[in-house]
Amino acid sequence: MENFGYYIFCIVAFIVVFLLVKKITGCLIKTAIFVVLAAVLAAIYYLWLS
Repeated sequence: MENFGYYIFCIVAFIVVFLLVKKITGCLIKTAIFVVLAAVLAAIYYLWLS
């Protein structure tokens, strides 16, 4: 029965790590999209408006 507690702990730890990685990855993707969008807007400004 002591292995049962270990397996439950491993499953819970796996779920927590998965959720953390999912949240961090989502934030990184949003940041990358924002940086690309800012670079495109800056390029448009410097190429056509200056």
